[in-house]
Amino acid sequence: MKRPAARSVRMLQLALLWVVTVGGCGALLTQLAALDGQISLEVDTRDDVRKSMATYEVRDPAQWQADQQRVDARIDALRRRRSMTLGLLLALGVLTLVPVAMVFRSPRDRPGKAR
Repeated sequence: MKRPAARSVRMLQLALLWVVTVGGCGALLTQLAALDGQISLEVDTRDDVRKSMATYEVRDPAQWQADQQRVDARIDALRRRRSMTLGLLLALGVLTLVPVAMVFRSPRDRPGKAR
């Protein structure tokens, strides 16, 4: 059985790396969209509750304030998670370009090819 050429193996490895990174970008984009939807829902709900409760006398203002702070903390945590996911997406996007750059390098720039 004949072994594939080194260039062919390298191209297959680069193609696999590219497919994995593009798949990772797709998964992160899906996660980012879900986080955006969840943040939007939380913010809308919080704002609606604040508007509707503005006309009522609250029995325990300290408890109400604590509940509002918990909701705000949850929204802030979601926003931090979204920013971390966006950072990972950008890093993975840059990594996606590496195989493309390696394919289009000139032969004299490749290691082991002294010309």
